[in-house]
Amino acid sequence: MEGKGVTRDYAEAVRLLQQPAERNYAPAQTLLGQMHERGLGTSVDYTQARQWYEKASSNGDEAAKTALSRMYRSPGMQFVRPSQR
Repeated sequence: MEGKGVTRDYAEAVRLLQQPAERNYAPAQTLLGQMHERGLGTSVDYTQARQWYEKASSNGDEAAKTALSRMYRSPGMQFVRPSQR
């Protein structure tokens, strides 16, 4: 599926991913993390991105683990690491 002939609607994608993500479907959680991190269909929110990545990571998603690692190593990320709470 390439979505040819369909208008991209990231806000709708965020809406559609919400339910499976809340039901602990790790791929949806990772996608929501990416969308919050990049501001696709929502405002950039590193805290929300981190929270979705953490949920997906705890559900075994390797891409989420990689994203969390990258965020923790990146200077200037605007969120608090769990050890700093």
